[in-house]
Amino acid sequence: MGGDTVRWEGWQLGFPNYHVSLIAEFEEPYHFQDRMIAGRFRSFEHDHRFEVVDGGVLLSDEVRFSMPFGVLGWMVGRFVLAPHIRRLVRARFAMLKQLAESDAWRLYVETT
Repeated sequence: MGGDTVRWEGWQLGFPNYHVSLIAEFEEPYHFQDRMIAGRFRSFEHDHRFEVVDGGVLLSDEVRFSMPFGVLGWMVGRFVLAPHIRRLVRARFAMLKQLAESDAWRLYVETT
């Protein structure tokens, strides 16, 4: 919900990393935005949108980030991190699609 924080810790590209996000915007069930409040980026915002289309749900993400360290940070962001983030988002979409199109979603959703 809006105002909640999420902390992620793990390894990315061979380096230990962490990321703390604030759920800055929350418009259930259509949109939420997480915004970095601590981590390795200079800034990081991630919008998640959900739209009903042809009886299904279209999930779209928009990620915006900037890096510290001037031109070197920009180059790492552009040529290393942007493709890496794109792969992560695509893998997440594939996993969510697989869950949604099978009965596996029931493992994650409480039904009455």
